[in-house]
Amino acid sequence: MAETTRSDHQPVHGDLAERVRQGQALLACGAGTAGRLAGTGETEWLRSLDGVDLLACPTVEQAQKLAADHGLSHQTILDQVVILASAAEDEGAAEVERVHGTLFDLIGTCYDTLIDRERNRSNIAELYGILQICDGHRGPVLDFGCGTGISMSVAGRPDEMYGWDRSAQMRSIAATSGLRIVHVASAEGLPEQAFAGALASYVFDLPTAPDAVGPLLRSLRPGGALVANFHRDKNLAQVTRDAADHGGQVTVHRRDDRHGSMLSIRRVAD
Repeated sequence: MAETTRSDHQPVHGDLAERVRQGQALLACGAGTAGRLAGTGETEWLRSLDGVDLLACPTVEQAQKLAADHGLSHQTILDQVVILASAAEDEGAAEVERVHGTLFDLIGTCYDTLIDRERNRSNIAELYGILQICDGHRGPVLDFGCGTGISMSVAGRPDEMYGWDRSAQMRSIAATSGLRIVHVASAEGLPEQAFAGALASYVFDLPTAPDAVGPLLRSLRPGGALVANFHRDKNLAQVTRDAADHGGQVTVHRRDDRHGSMLSIRRVAD
């Protein structure tokens, strides 16, 4: 792929959805890490935001090889988005967290074209159905990691659906679907004992999401349940441990390490 010259003042804008349809990978990394890739001829600058750069690479496999060749660590999310970071453990973890916090602001306006929307809708409907069995749907439900607000299309009582997402861009888009948005910057800011239940569809495989188990359980009313699925069971063990540490009662509804397991965590009555 021909290299495109980067300008901090005039970032190049590309059609992200079209690139993904062509099988290209989107690379997200901090400006320092991105600078190490300059001049390789293998990446193309697309856009920049808050010290995070989005690049294109011909394929995910080439992106992963590029990371290895340049001594970078990598994490793949959404199947075609690769987060690159320093290989140094502490530095790399901080960079992944910073990049992830900005990534969905960068891709928010085309997010629905990067995913299989109908599959996502089906996944959310399955979680919502289990939640109804778990708590009888007694009140407001939080869609944790709500994205663009797909849950509104499956909710039995849309007036009781609330949403939160780490990305301010995603929260803004989800609000247009009718989802009631909880406007806090992080999971730690979620109101305590505000929701009868919560669902999280393929959220806990993202880099910083597992740390939200405690705040999520505190946001539930006593007896309320969080229902979640796990992409290829990534972070399943950590979430299960954290749930137990916070007094949550875990029930496995499906065990499938290939397509992803599903579990519920009930907040035990105080």
